[in-house]
Amino acid sequence: MKKEQLYIYELLTRLFISKGYWENGMLVAEQEVILTDNTVLRPDIAYFTREQIQKSRNGTVIIPEFIIEITSNGDLIFPLEKKITEYFKAGAGGVPLKVIWNIIPEQEVVYVYTSRRDVKICLENDICSAKP
Repeated sequence: MKKEQLYIYELLTRLFISKGYWENGMLVAEQEVILTDNTVLRPDIAYFTREQIQKSRNGTVIIPEFIIEITSNGDLIFPLEKKITEYFKAGAGGVPLKVIWNIIPEQEVVYVYTSRRDVKICLENDICSAKP
């Protein structure tokens, strides 16, 4: 994780704690996510519910409900779009992925994906949601 990404991770973690969201789950950085037998990705940040964490202790493969990718200066859009596609395709098989954020710090923008077609753009003082 790069310095800018670490800063954002720390900021989001503090917000999650201050809002009480930690009672239902936690944000994890750079956790491997097994989408299929052949596809393993490592999102910058992932949110796992407490229930998911308990299931993983028993060996169950889990997909986070909420994924955050932080695009750094110089990153190419094609690999990111491929990851987003793979996350949502895995979700079509009954996996509970609900939302992906793509944070672009240099542009001060967050793209909120609830599907590949449904994208909200958060700018400036907009409130970005991880709902549903």
